[in-house]
Amino acid sequence: MSRVVVDVDGVLADFNQGFWELLSSRGAKLDPIPPEGPPVWEYFKLLGASTEEVKAAWAFIKENPAWWGSLSPYTEALELRPLLLRLFTAKWCVIMSTRPGSRKAEGITRAWLRGHFSLPAHVPVLLVENKAAAIFGLGQVTAVLDDHPGLGQNLRQLGTKGVKVYQPAWPYNSNSISHRRGGLEQMVKEVLGE
Repeated sequence: MSRVVVDVDGVLADFNQGFWELLSSRGAKLDPIPPEGPPVWEYFKLLGASTEEVKAAWAFIKENPAWWGSLSPYTEALELRPLLLRLFTAKWCVIMSTRPGSRKAEGITRAWLRGHFSLPAHVPVLLVENKAAAIFGLGQVTAVLDDHPGLGQNLRQLGTKGVKVYQPAWPYNSNSISHRRGGLEQMVKEVLGE
């Protein structure tokens, strides 16, 4: 059976805005995120955050995994709830994220997905350190919806074949190796074969 892996942050959840707000609330003086999205993957330094401020924000998140539940879903993703629910139920789907924290972060992520997207209870939610290695380990993965600019290259380096990487069209992943970049709707429909 083919498997589909769906990322949370950058695909369903607006991590970038949430992290910007966290940094700002902790005293960082930041430029706004451009409307088209961040220009590079680790963009907070470009917006004015220091290395120390970014490290402190990540430490806060690790100590307070409930923060993950405060992220806003993307409007486009909310509008596509019925389509996403079809994906979650029509395919052998796995939600996978590199969110640091504890088992609490996993439960909070599942509750967030259930609350915003009616995630069925049978869909696994996995928090992993190395997403490419986890995808390789799952086997039989045919499609991945993920925003990380290096994921396609990392999968190739592991020798993973036949995995189509679909990415939201953010400026920071414009040069990445992917099967398709674009809007969430077109990507989900293609994965569903519609």
